[in-house]
Amino acid sequence: MDKDQSIALSKQLGGLIKLSEPVDNTFTFAGIEKNSSTNGENQSLRGEFNRAIKSYDLAAAATPNDSTIYIKRAYAKEQMGDLQSAIQDYSKAITLNPNDHKAYLARGSTLENIGNRDLALNDFNKAIELSPQNEWARLKRANAYTDLGDRERAILDYNIALNTNPTNINALYQRAKLNGEAGYTQKAVDDYTNIIKLRPEHAAALASRGKAKEDLGDKAGALEDYTQSLKTNKNQASIYNNRGLILASTGNIKAAKQDYEYALELSPNYPAPHNNLGILYLNLGENQNAFIEFTKAIKADLKYATAYANRGIAVERQGDIKQACRDWKKATELGLTYPIEWIRTQCGE
Repeated sequence: MDKDQSIALSKQLGGLIKLSEPVDNTFTFAGIEKNSSTNGENQSLRGEFNRAIKSYDLAAAATPNDSTIYIKRAYAKEQMGDLQSAIQDYSKAITLNPNDHKAYLARGSTLENIGNRDLALNDFNKAIELSPQNEWARLKRANAYTDLGDRERAILDYNIALNTNPTNINALYQRAKLNGEAGYTQKAVDDYTNIIKLRPEHAAALASRGKAKEDLGDKAGALEDYTQSLKTNKNQASIYNNRGLILASTGNIKAAKQDYEYALELSPNYPAPHNNLGILYLNLGENQNAFIEFTKAIKADLKYATAYANRGIAVERQGDIKQACRDWKKATELGLTYPIEWIRTQCGE
């Protein structure tokens, strides 16, 4: 009933104008709520979250049953780092409107941020129950499943999210990683390919597709992808190392050595290029240089079993069998099994 109708009704009741006052009060509260909520939104947009919270306090006091105010205030509280209070506001919003999937999604995200994965997953489940095709809810639950080690369920959620939005590059990338980890290497390649179609200079997708192709035995394809990735981003030590391995395996020793050296320029304490460079020197008969590189690899990673085994070969070739045996024993202590035979035949054990 609006004000004019209230006045008209009061005249019919014998001029009891006071009957219109409660309606005037309602309008006053509605005005407070509207203005305060709008102020809060504008303040949040400007990053003035403390002021926004105070505005939402006024709005909530005026209309305490409006669930959207609690959601907005919760967001402002999150930005101020008050996550527990934000969760309370999201919970209040859910109590007022239990069919609002956005409130469950927001609360689940906050619970996830404080490390409560199980309760977060419950909220994501509820959000999806209320809005089954919601892309963001599927992505959040997929991330939760990933954190919990449930790759298959995570992949299913990414599938549904990507059916809704097939151009979501982040979802494609995350699904590709999971497919690779689960052993679905060709599916991973397909996802990386879709990313590259959408964004041809996506260095990480190019590098990851290169590794997946390498795992599938496609050295030429891997080499091309690594090269394209490095053209886009030349500051990737691991990709220089990976490309160096392929080059070495195809006999291009000079280019492989150059790639390992590039990797070490970018990351001097990266153990793998030191080890791989040492292997090149071993194959060239440069045993002292190989020893130096293996030693650098070990200094960078004291638990690098392969480097101990390889250094043992280098010093054995230089005639220091005692040091070789010490290195091979250390390698076996760290989990390698193949040096056991060397120890048995050459160390008298």
